[in-house]
Amino acid sequence: MEHAMNELPLALFTVLASAGAGAFIALALASFSAQFDEGKQAQIDRATWIPVAIVVVGFIAASFHLTNPLNAVNVFSGLGRSPLTNEVCMGIVFAVVAIVYAILANAGKLTSGSRKGFLVVAAVLALCFGLFMGMAYLLPTVQSWNSWATPVEMIGLTLVGGAATGALVLAFAKDEAGFPARGLTVMAYLGAALTVIAATAMAGATDGMSTMLYAGSALVGGALPALVCGCVALVAGAVCIQLAAKRGIGMAAAAVVLVIVGALALRLAFYAMQLSVGLSVL
Repeated sequence: MEHAMNELPLALFTVLASAGAGAFIALALASFSAQFDEGKQAQIDRATWIPVAIVVVGFIAASFHLTNPLNAVNVFSGLGRSPLTNEVCMGIVFAVVAIVYAILANAGKLTSGSRKGFLVVAAVLALCFGLFMGMAYLLPTVQSWNSWATPVEMIGLTLVGGAATGALVLAFAKDEAGFPARGLTVMAYLGAALTVIAATAMAGATDGMSTMLYAGSALVGGALPALVCGCVALVAGAVCIQLAAKRGIGMAAAAVVLVIVGALALRLAFYAMQLSVGLSVL
């Protein structure tokens, strides 16, 4: 786990960026399932800055992984060829759309139709961002990461994290009738299930791998406490999302905390199980 802590900036980025982006999937669901009055829609629009801020904080955290943050501009040189560049560019495109949406919504410039269209675009970009975050780790030199489980875990985290953050945003309207409880519940449990399945599948595969210096079983053993705690916290967060419709902001906030803690634990376990085909763990 010592190696995993060295990757804490990237772990925070993947957790926060996916949770903030995924909130726009939840908002898109709400836009098609309920019609809020002007006052309650204004409360939701103000709260929309919460997931936007979470995404921005995620990008700031990622910059601390660089020896020199000014080198961040060099990432764009690999557009179309580098999975990392594709991930960052997709994230920036999503962030721009999300920020423009928040500005227009709070300025009262969106009609019902344009709001739905904006949110559908943002939701699709959010899901693509989560997918690209996972694909950035499909490295042939890191055999424990190079499988279907890696992008599936990030898609799962985008869904469950987005359901939690979206529930918090929608809870500000204090409108139980307009709260898309069924949609958010399905989104939360689907995301939690995908994440848990992917994380355990990766652990099972890594357990049978080895290099000249490292046994995958040893890496899995070291990551197991974080893996178990992460899965439990994530499922507990999904339960809180289900209850948020009737319990309000407090329960939605608890869901956000549990999901972020659980997701962070799982991401640290992911980095702890990094088994390179070379002579050492990178």
